[in-house]
Amino acid sequence: MILTDKNILELQNSNSPLITEGFKNENVNDVFVDVTVKKIVEPESDSCELKPGENVIVQLNEVFNINNKTVAFIKERTSCIRLGLAISASPLKPGFKGAHYLRVTNVSNNICTITKGFGIAQVYFETLDEEPAKPYSANDAFQNESDYRGLGIYKSEYSKFLTKIEDERNELEKSKMKLYSE
Repeated sequence: MILTDKNILELQNSNSPLITEGFKNENVNDVFVDVTVKKIVEPESDSCELKPGENVIVQLNEVFNINNKTVAFIKERTSCIRLGLAISASPLKPGFKGAHYLRVTNVSNNICTITKGFGIAQVYFETLDEEPAKPYSANDAFQNESDYRGLGIYKSEYSKFLTKIEDERNELEKSKMKLYSE
């Protein structure tokens, strides 16, 4: 079941709120809570002008405390879609606690400015029929993350993909140099 504004406010006023920091009653809508930018972490800044095709990683003001029978999903706000901003976000899995980070990409032909406090996305919560056998709380990869860790414990696993791109860039530069030297 997707939680409504009434359900969300009830949980926020209980001993087990879903959002432990940065929550504002006025950000609660029918089935969504608007979430806002705390800061841009890559590159680090309080605001940035995002050119077409560029992307940044932002930290949300809201800090989450997802219980083991709830999952949350972050979606674009209509206003951001109309601006040409695309949001990439992982789900907030059962048992997740901590800050959350989004990738924001400018898919428009305009420069878009992102600032601290900007309403960047919206989150909705869905209750599960039962607790999963392995909630996220059993995984500490990004649990209680308050400072952005990038790839975190997965860096060695994923760095091979990053190296391949760098190798291809170097090959392209060599080819370009060879072409212009002839």
